[in-house]
Parts: sequence; structure tokens; C-alpha cells
Amino acid sequence: MTHIFEIEAAKRDIVLDGLEVRTRAILPPRGDGAAAVRFRDIAYTVAIASPEPAARIDGLRDAVEASCPIYNLLRDPQPIAGRIVRGRYEPQTATAAR
Repeated sequence: MTHIFEIEAAKRDIVLDGLEVRTRAILPPRGDGAAAVRFRDIAYTVAIASPEPAARIDGLRDAVEASCPIYNLLRDPQPIAGRIVRGRYEPQTATAAR
């Protein structure tokens, strides 16, 4: 997100004197019997130092949320297709040292 904030700020000529993105999430303990461990309650906080008015910073946040690929992947999960392609299996044989 940091990179996308910088890109979107540059597009809009928004001065950023400081930018820090912090994220947090809950990762359930592995001993809860779940088949797969997944993060939940994901959130982010952005500390911005800028002389810009609050309305421009709010617009910047909106632009970042609209364009950030990772943010949108987490917000709007997509199905993922996976497959395995196997070639012909040829067992390795030990060769004599030369």
C-alpha cells in the first residue's frame, strides 16, 4: 500500500512529507483444529504528514483503495485455479564417480 499511496499522491500532486502504513490482523492459533489457518480482521492505518487539506488526503485514500491490487484482492477474493503438470518420470540412477 505504501507504494500505491506514493503513486496516487504523485498523480494528484499531493505533497507527502511522511508516510507510514501499518497493518494488523488476527492469526488464530494452529491448535484450534482448523484445516487451514487464515488471517482475519485485517486492518490498516496510514500516518501521513502533509500540508494538504483533509479532503485531499481522504481523496487520496479513496484512490488507493480503488487501485491497490493487494487491497482489492483481500477485499474481493477471487477464485484461484491451480493445476499440476507432470512430465514423464525417469528415475535417477547412481552414476560412478569419475
